[in-house]
Amino acid sequence: VAAIHQQAHSGGVKNLGVIHLADLEGKTGVHWRNLSSLVERAADSLAATLLPPKAPLLLVQPGLIARYRLEVFARKLMDRAQTAEAPIFLLVPTHDTGGIPTINGEFAIPGLLASQVLWVSLAWLTNQHNRAA
Repeated sequence: VAAIHQQAHSGGVKNLGVIHLADLEGKTGVHWRNLSSLVERAADSLAATLLPPKAPLLLVQPGLIARYRLEVFARKLMDRAQTAEAPIFLLVPTHDTGGIPTINGEFAIPGLLASQVLWVSLAWLTNQHNRAA
């Protein structure tokens, strides 16, 4: 979000409220294309800042990747994860259904293999393994 605001400021947007209004209009809104372009520029800027990571990188709350279909950004993450000296982790909260996770149930991470996925069970998250018998 900070990168989106920075790109908007660099582009001369004086009222950030227009970004929120365009987002509220959604994918069928007249301003969606402009918003998507702004978000893609922000994602490119963020990728240039984060990649390659100098230390392990944990990315959380990936909902915007799905909302704005940031396939190029996701592909950059995956490509760099293959070659980076430091690991890249993308935390994707989802229902425990197995298989390849999707962000918000709609965006499959491009190039992700089943061997690159680690499922954390609900029992482990709720600490059931340490409860008294």
